[in-house]
Amino acid sequence: MPYPILSIGIALMLLFVLGHNFAVAQEAEITGQRPSVNDTSLTVEQVAGGLISPTTMAFLDEDTILVLEKDNGRVRLIEDRELQPEPLIDVAVANDGERGMLGIAVSRENDTTTYVFLYFTESGGGVDGDDMQGVPPAGNRLYRYELQGNQLVNPTLLLDLPALPGPRYNGGPVVIGPDNNVYVIIGDVGGHTAMVQNFENGTGADGTSGILRVGKNGEVPEPIIGTGAFAKYYFAYGMRSSDGMDFDPMTGILWDTENGAPFVDEINLVNAGFNSGWKIVQGMVPPDYNLTDLVMFNEESHYSNPEFTWTEPVNPTALEFLNSNALGQQYENDMFVGDMSNGTIYRFELNENRSEFVLEGALDDTIANTPEEVEDAIFGTGFGGISDIKTGPDGYLYILSFVDGTLFRVVPAADALQPNAVVAGGTADLTVRAADLSGDTITGVYIVIEATNGTTLMEGHAPLTFTGTVESTYTVTVPVLGNMKFDRWDNGVTDRTRSITLGQGDTTITAYLDVESTSGNATIDSRTVIIQRFADIVDQDNCFDAEDARRLYMVIGNVIRNLFSESEGGSNQLQQEIDGLVQDCQVVSAAPNELNPGNPTNAIEPSESNSEEEGGGGDEEEGGGGDEEEGGGGDEEEGGGGDEEEGGGDGGEEE
Repeated sequence: MPYPILSIGIALMLLFVLGHNFAVAQEAEITGQRPSVNDTSLTVEQVAGGLISPTTMAFLDEDTILVLEKDNGRVRLIEDRELQPEPLIDVAVANDGERGMLGIAVSRENDTTTYVFLYFTESGGGVDGDDMQGVPPAGNRLYRYELQGNQLVNPTLLLDLPALPGPRYNGGPVVIGPDNNVYVIIGDVGGHTAMVQNFENGTGADGTSGILRVGKNGEVPEPIIGTGAFAKYYFAYGMRSSDGMDFDPMTGILWDTENGAPFVDEINLVNAGFNSGWKIVQGMVPPDYNLTDLVMFNEESHYSNPEFTWTEPVNPTALEFLNSNALGQQYENDMFVGDMSNGTIYRFELNENRSEFVLEGALDDTIANTPEEVEDAIFGTGFGGISDIKTGPDGYLYILSFVDGTLFRVVPAADALQPNAVVAGGTADLTVRAADLSGDTITGVYIVIEATNGTTLMEGHAPLTFTGTVESTYTVTVPVLGNMKFDRWDNGVTDRTRSITLGQGDTTITAYLDVESTSGNATIDSRTVIIQRFADIVDQDNCFDAEDARRLYMVIGNVIRNLFSESEGGSNQLQQEIDGLVQDCQVVSAAPNELNPGNPTNAIEPSESNSEEEGGGGDEEEGGGGDEEEGGGGDEEEGGGGDEEEGGGDGGEEE
């Protein structure tokens, strides 16, 4: 069989070139759960939608909000609850994994000058996403812009931090501190092994794994851990990955969220010189634990246990103190934390001196060992992957959903502005079926249901049922393969993608397909067409033999392993379908000039960056290349470049 590896490579390439037409996603657990809060005196309303992978936000005033979009480098403007069509700025960002447009803070200096600080992974070639084509990013950079009208101008580079090896753990939150300095978090960027990661023999502070601060005009604050090129900016260090921080408005003390590997997420109280412990310590340690392996730069360096941990990761992101009594005095100055994994908001009350949480019952040890234990701390659910939480100038709590591309806010029920309040509506089912032109049902046709901003909410095979929100609009697409051609929807629309707004009752829509050869009253399964199309690609000599079948099973079984559900026979059914294509092929001797197919192992060029030169050094086991648990490869559950639920793919531990 000539070019066996190239055959598989071609099949894989076509799989992705044709999008997820061939891919069979497991039916998503996202079923249109509506955002809600536990307090019945409060409600949730939508402020604006249509955002694409939003990461963070900042307020210019009560009616004007700036929102960052991760992958396209845009700063979007929301005015009077409407998303404006033109961005304030559009910069080229590297966007693989957790790279992208990541953090924003606003500082109104006087009546004529407003600074906007942006932290993003700058593209190395001036094109969004060119890092996925092998172009190294220019760096994780903090810029100061000036707001003039509806534009951001006069960029000033304040910090130029590493972005390699990546693409994970770039951090992102930016806040203005009580000292009027600009604070930004960065993680270990996928595997640096410096002293700030507690490698005693590593290089010095290298601009990763820390909370750094700089003056608004680039001034260097009073050094805390050292005076080196990067060390002079450090406020704290030892962070693996973080996507949330805020200053307590009552004490001026900084707190952050941190993501563990592959277990134990944390909330930390961060004083100057704090060493969070990565890569030596995670989670709580007993009082007699030997901490001599931690790197302490000077007398200000210190370690302290987290104030709260989740044993099972939830990927905490935003952290916000509600500096307002607009939701009721019982919530004023409480801490609210969002997560990316579940779209959940947690509420934490602090003790009198604001140094720890007031927790009872199963959480009195400050450890959530199971999801059930943390239920008493839950304030709200159903927000999709939460990327940011802020207190608005109106005193209400604003929540940014990375998954939904929507900005919500929590308000007193009496103040809710209809029709955007989502609490008063309901849910309804949308069922998508497929049929041939005579009306006979076609099973197995692949369906994609998306939000209006392009976020995929559910994928699967017809008939497919999705639970959505009443009065919300969704798009439904039927990617058609093989001998089937899309004809029309039941409403006469001939485009393969249609929009539908759910009413109060359940809705069923039908896609009609033109199939070249069918028997009367036959049920057609498009998965058979998918398998046949792949067989045609893998077969190079017009005779599909047992070796072709082995390679085809490897391609389909490894890439789209759930083509058939367990109730349908799963992988055994897939194997039977493939074996049914095997032909009795006669062996034909190859001519001498047909025996040198070249070097198929070079058919696909690797696109990995050189982490030893560019990612903080160190040996492969500890650095960007080596051991998956320790370096840039990593457990997929640990970052936005990993598990799809974490956004960052998104988004974020995010991600």
